[in-house]
Amino acid sequence: MEFGELKVSEAKQALVLLKKFIKQSPVFGVYELDDKKILDTVYHNILSDTSCMLVARDKNKIVGILGGYIGHSWFSKQPQLREYGLFVEKEYRGKGAGFRLLLEWFKWGKTNFNIEDCWMCLNTGIDAERALKRFEKIGFKSVGVNLRFNLKDYKGVKNG
Repeated sequence: MEFGELKVSEAKQALVLLKKFIKQSPVFGVYELDDKKILDTVYHNILSDTSCMLVARDKNKIVGILGGYIGHSWFSKQPQLREYGLFVEKEYRGKGAGFRLLLEWFKWGKTNFNIEDCWMCLNTGIDAERALKRFEKIGFKSVGVNLRFNLKDYKGVKNG
């Protein structure tokens, strides 16, 4: 398996894979997908100096993808490594592809921006417990919880 940056010529292949992953997610699979918006994000990550799209390839087939960017907290100018998502094909999970993508991402952030702080969100609902254990094994610490509320269920607030 080889690892590196996604090429512009691979954007359509990445679109297919990203849509597959999103549809697998019990969290994100409920959304109507917009191919143009996904492709715009992919191209932005390829072409921007402060974003990246890293892939794991097995014989020219993309089997894993990590989209990341340089972000900041609203209260600090200190740059942070942030992710759009990390997805690995089911048959490649547990074989090191995700870990290698993370290492490439860390290297990208450290080499290009001297990043010291990295944030990941586990919110796809795909193998969440297993993923959390693997991230903690690498050294990530749980520091919060993602919450979601669907406003179509909102009935208003009663006084009292």
